[in-house]
Amino acid sequence: MFLDTYLFWFLFGLLIYLFIFDHRVHPLIKIIDLFYRLALFISVDFNSTKFNRKYEKFLPVAKPNTKGVKSEKIQVEHDGLSITLYVYKPLNLSEKDSVPCMIYYHGGGFVMLHPNFLIEDHPCREICKRTNCVVVSVDYSLAPESKWPKQIDESYAAFKWVLESGHEVLKNVNPEKIYLSGSSAGSNLATLVTFKARENNLVSAINALCVFYPWFCVHPLVESRKKNDWTYMLDSNFVDWAEKCTFGDMRDRAIKDPKVCPMLNDNFQDLPPVCIVSGSRDILKDEAVLFKKKLKNENIPVNCKVFQNATHESLGLKWLQSTVAQFDFIEDFLKANDLIEK
Repeated sequence: MFLDTYLFWFLFGLLIYLFIFDHRVHPLIKIIDLFYRLALFISVDFNSTKFNRKYEKFLPVAKPNTKGVKSEKIQVEHDGLSITLYVYKPLNLSEKDSVPCMIYYHGGGFVMLHPNFLIEDHPCREICKRTNCVVVSVDYSLAPESKWPKQIDESYAAFKWVLESGHEVLKNVNPEKIYLSGSSAGSNLATLVTFKARENNLVSAINALCVFYPWFCVHPLVESRKKNDWTYMLDSNFVDWAEKCTFGDMRDRAIKDPKVCPMLNDNFQDLPPVCIVSGSRDILKDEAVLFKKKLKNENIPVNCKVFQNATHESLGLKWLQSTVAQFDFIEDFLKANDLIEK
């Protein structure tokens, strides 16, 4: 009897949480968020930088050949670094086809996830299918096992490899139509790679930059970090812990370094056109808006949209109607910048 009563109130409370509490957020997001927090609970000690990666057992892995797209994992060498890449191609490509290439950097706060996890695989697979392009997703080394700057070193080396060898090895890559993208922490990497390419006179090889729910390590904290502090899919507690894992004892210096926080760069000139996607329920929303303002001040073409009630990393949640609208927005940007084959 006691267990029946307990189960009743548990299910009743769960239904209230899913369908009545904060009803503007889709119930599926709430369910995924519960699993996300459970995974963190069993994997993370927020009082240290210990991380056992048991969470990986809970995350679904994508199948290599689905939705008209094939993917494969390859290992490449560049600048003395060994880098794992996941390559996505439309199944209908012939060997003679030469198409645009998107280089993608996954999210996870520099400490979590891999390209083959469903939440990071879906954006790559969907953009590959929609735009008939090759996608190269970079499986960079993760903290705390690998400290900064290994993440950016591998990310830049991956860009250089695609630029120099992608056409020959991957066959279908058009070297004149390469663009960068990333989600969350991956947005930081994509942006830093763009700045580094500019330093080395290679920025003209980057036709566009697409950043989704960008995390730029901005300090002091933007307003949305405070307003949405405990919200779905991400919270400040995890962000602070991820910074400690990634930068270690150098954290205080790192967050003041433009080679870590691209928003601190005092020169935004000569960058390619930029697409920014964010959500009103993302704690990092204001970092996206601030990035847009800095780009506009330098007359860099920028398309930015904050999707109502969208949460962090919602681009990877393929069941949501709002996700379709986000992909439509990205596709329109790519069409406008001649990065979709006519």
